Amino acid sequence: MERSSNLDVVFPQGADEDGRLEIIWASDLLKAHCIWSRGIKSSDGYLQSLQHLHLRSCPSLRFALPMALPSFPSLETLHIIHCGDLRHIFVPDTEFQSTSIEFPKLTTIHLHDLPSHQQICEAVEKVTPALEPLSLS
Repeated sequence: MERSSNLDVVFPQGADEDGRLEIIWASDLLKAHCIWSRGIKSSDGYLQSLQHLHLRSCPSLRFALPMALPSFPSLETLHIIHCGDLRHIFVPDTEFQSTSIEFPKLTTIHLHDLPSHQQICEAVEKVTPALEPLSLS
């Protein structure tokens, strides 16, 4: 999805998603406040095949995806830049009851120019990605 200036939500509540979506790429969505709205049931298999999440220049985005299950088993890449209002990438949905979330295949995180960003997952104490140790200089 690119350059949709009036779009508020890319996938509204009730969107028919069967768990086979592998890549979400959103760019230049000026008014979108989320990529997928809340209201997901954990039994839906929601985004179990998602491998890559790329978000660029979405200044009104508050969060990207709700969490229904305590794992994104296929997610490998988070690439998010120039999203000024983004506070959390993932937020708990109505059925989410865990205090941790796992990303067993996550190997790449690139976050840039996110002045409002607070954490990757809202209301989750432990994020357990399979990342190599970070070296900051």
